[in-house]
Amino acid sequence: MVSLRCVAQFANGGDVTIEEDIQRASSASPSNDKEKERVAMSVSTHRKFVGGSELNPHNPVLHRVILATRGKSMVSYTTLVELLKAATCAAEGTNTIHF
Repeated sequence: MVSLRCVAQFANGGDVTIEEDIQRASSASPSNDKEKERVAMSVSTHRKFVGGSELNPHNPVLHRVILATRGKSMVSYTTLVELLKAATCAAEGTNTIHF
């Protein structure tokens, strides 16, 4: 399993949702009722504004990922050993991302 402990730490995330009008057939009346519902936003939602984009068959759901801050400012290290340990950790993390 790949570890990204020196690069990023997952804090929160999930589907991006939007409020859409949903048509619901009501048994009480023959007309369709509109309701607001939170639905996952997909790429096709944005494609409506781009000409020719309907030719692309892929329609993934958009997600958000919030990452926690890792490490600290270089000027806050008090010893060379701390700074070198942080640099080593960053190098290991970068190596993990590229391979």
